Amino acid sequence: MKNNDIKSTLIILGILSLCVAGYFFYDSFHYMLYQDNNYSFSSGYTGMDKKFVGGDAYNFIIAGTYSTTIMLRSVVFTILGCVFLLLGK
Repeated sequence: MKNNDIKSTLIILGILSLCVAGYFFYDSFHYMLYQDNNYSFSSGYTGMDKKFVGGDAYNFIIAGTYSTTIMLRSVVFTILGCVFLLLGK
């Protein structure tokens, strides 16, 4: 393989990693901001009832942990993308 082929492959991997990181970043904010968080005593919140346990505090802990793991994946792919782009330069 030529040196230019390796550099272009690293740049493509860096761009793809940054795209994946952007998707995970968007997914984390979409999950936290647009999730149905209606914790009133009505039975209108079926999304949270199907996914998590019955207690409100436990639901916040589980939702926060889920969002944190998605954000951590976003940070990892951002670091990988930057490393690939720097190596391809």
